[in-house]
Amino acid sequence: MSRTLGENLTVVGASSISAVVRQEILDGLLGPGERLPSLQEIARRFGTTAITARRALRLLEDAGLVRVSHGVGSFVADWSRGDDLIHLPGFAAELGGAAPRTQVLEVREAVDDPEAVMALGLPPGSRPAGLRRLRSVGGRAIAVQWSLVEPPLLSILRRCGTGDSLYGLLQEGAGRMAVRAVEHWSVAPLPASEAGVLGCAEGAPGWVSVRTTFDAAGRPLLFDRAHLVSDGVRLRVERRGRATSAQLEITAPDVETGSMERELPASPVLASVED
Repeated sequence: MSRTLGENLTVVGASSISAVVRQEILDGLLGPGERLPSLQEIARRFGTTAITARRALRLLEDAGLVRVSHGVGSFVADWSRGDDLIHLPGFAAELGGAAPRTQVLEVREAVDDPEAVMALGLPPGSRPAGLRRLRSVGGRAIAVQWSLVEPPLLSILRRCGTGDSLYGLLQEGAGRMAVRAVEHWSVAPLPASEAGVLGCAEGAPGWVSVRTTFDAAGRPLLFDRAHLVSDGVRLRVERRGRATSAQLEITAPDVETGSMERELPASPVLASVED
């Protein structure tokens, strides 16, 4: 970190400091998961105060580029380690051995989805490329998820396998790092196409999650729509000051209860939660 963080700079404003660090993250000089120096170290290198350094980190945190763990430190955000709906590594650990499983159902060159077109900022009438996957826990089908991207990214979808993070593939293949997501949850009947895969009756009550993920430049990167069974999934939201966390709890029969917790950006991602 000391090799890049403004050793010869005289900037003192929080916005200037955050701009320098932001560019270093986008250029790959600061890697995902890398720990940042302390506030005092940043202040010394930029010739400013710890208060200004804290404000700079706050700007980076709000942008989704940095994750602050109070009492531990600040780290470059690493979305590639999480999966697109469920953070599988942590989730599996919480389940006490009931490992989640992802199955790729299909990849489509063009999907007719006006909501995705609007969310991705594509021209009207466009048809985004789509990846459809099934999530299961302990042999129980929990969710069916569509992940939609602009057509030129189709080849990346085709590379996504069972254990791959689509975020990581998009960063590797397109050079676009996911840093922020806006997600809405609601209760809705399961459509026939998804109900059959989930082993439920058409029209049975279920959860639907709709999420748009943005890259570091603020451009829409990925649109996800997931249908989940209602009798095996619960959602818990906790807000602590500026921090918000969402927790999915798997309560399916014959599956040991487990949970996943994902820290969300400080902005009110779940403000219109029908979740």
